Amino acid sequence: MIDVDAWLRRWPNVAQRVLPNDALARLLARAARANVDRAQDALDRGDLDAATIWGENALVNAADAILQRDGVRVRGTDGAHQARFGYPRLPRTFTANARVIARARRQRNVAAYEGGGRISRTEAQAIVLLCVRVIAEVEVIFK
Repeated sequence: MIDVDAWLRRWPNVAQRVLPNDALARLLARAARANVDRAQDALDRGDLDAATIWGENALVNAADAILQRDGVRVRGTDGAHQARFGYPRLPRTFTANARVIARARRQRNVAAYEGGGRISRTEAQAIVLLCVRVIAEVEVIFK
């Protein structure tokens, strides 16, 4: 059994139990799909920064959909990113690609706050491809 309680104890100032809300979880899963579609469109147009920003947003939405389904919320504070993507009930694609997810977060911050222009096409493609795979897994959960 996956120990969500141990995870919650590890992140006491970041994560908390809430009432599970399947409707909100499904909305978050739909937001993830919309954002991955935006990421793919931006990549196709050659806007690598936008592809990265939308892709990282999609990853956050997808993870939050699972958390909300389980009655857990991560607050926007220091450690939120690490807590969110360390949640033990996320689909395996998240944990197997933790380095790509962390890189997406760093690149998203560069693009959004430092003017961007530093992500390669190969790296943006890898982020968007991961998003497509993650969103497909999450959508299966909510069918």
